[in-house]
Amino acid sequence: MTPIVFLSRGLVKNIYLMNWNHNHLIVSNLSDTQFRSDFEHNLQMLRHLSVNPLIIQLIGWCHNDMLFTEYHPIGDATRLPQLLTQEFSHYNNISVKLNLCVSYVQILQYLHNSPIGTRVMCDSNSLHKTLSQYLLTNELTLVLNDLDALPQVVVGHKGVKCGPRQLFGSFVAPEQLWHNNESFSDEQMPEYDHKTDIWKIPDVCEWFLTAATDSNSWNSSIRHQLIDIHKQCKHLDPQQRPTADQVLQVYRKIFQQLID
Repeated sequence: MTPIVFLSRGLVKNIYLMNWNHNHLIVSNLSDTQFRSDFEHNLQMLRHLSVNPLIIQLIGWCHNDMLFTEYHPIGDATRLPQLLTQEFSHYNNISVKLNLCVSYVQILQYLHNSPIGTRVMCDSNSLHKTLSQYLLTNELTLVLNDLDALPQVVVGHKGVKCGPRQLFGSFVAPEQLWHNNESFSDEQMPEYDHKTDIWKIPDVCEWFLTAATDSNSWNSSIRHQLIDIHKQCKHLDPQQRPTADQVLQVYRKIFQQLID
């Protein structure tokens, strides 16, 4: 196995591009032992979930501190605007962008109904952070790449909290915000569930639809058809938001009408 290039260093892992038997693959190793539990969680999630092609494919691992995954040369979803104005300009159309919305919600639908329970995408406290968790395939669809923070919800019994720190901003769901006038306390912060992922869908989808496009010029018919489902996703009561499966059904119907 021959290293080609060091790609990045994060809190949890170092990432390298390697050559193995004339094939490129990604090698990730633990960068700091204090984050061993995060690294092992990622490995555990990959072992159970990468049977689905919506998830980055796990090739192997060594001693729970090194893992090998498939290589997607295009990079993560934050690069989409650049790609659509350069080498992938022929994909700069509404059907490709709407299909990215479909791809995104497909992944959430799988996580919320996974073989190891209902999982919440916790590494998603900003739009940029969310997009960086997904890699673009050569066909401009998405695969989930980072599974470091996928806690389990037991609906009606056990919620989650995405980290011990106070969250801010309109991208995260209202139930993820601290609404007490006193100083933030993780112990007093209520738990929440997978409907936080649903709240974020409209922001992510509209970012895809407007990538490399004047935000006011994308297809008005598509915008109109998305109004109702996106309004439901933004319901202040999490239980009144649709499921990922319901959003996916609407997205697929609109996509099919678009390509027919």
